[in-house]
Amino acid sequence: MANSIVDILRGGTDPTQLKLDSITNFISNVQNILYALAAGYTIVGLILASYQYLTSFGDDAKATKAKNTIKWVVIGVVIIILSKVIIYEIQLHVVNAPPNPSIPPSGP
Repeated sequence: MANSIVDILRGGTDPTQLKLDSITNFISNVQNILYALAAGYTIVGLILASYQYLTSFGDDAKATKAKNTIKWVVIGVVIIILSKVIIYEIQLHVVNAPPNPSIPPSGP
């Protein structure tokens, strides 16, 4: 486990081993940081919404507000998961795409 965000960007605790040699490594490191922050936000959001729901004591307005909060946190998690899938597919099919076979190679 990394000690800080800087360690995640570096790819370790040794500052001489920076893993920012390509834009894809940099983007991957930033994505990992954003996913970690989103996971933390999700956990905090669910805990707070659950607390609101448990302390509503039959008050329909408070219970509805807590249910809506839980609903939006779950929607956010779905969006985060879909974004990870979309980014993976883009990297798989665009960045690592094989050459277009319909274009003849150039050269002598």
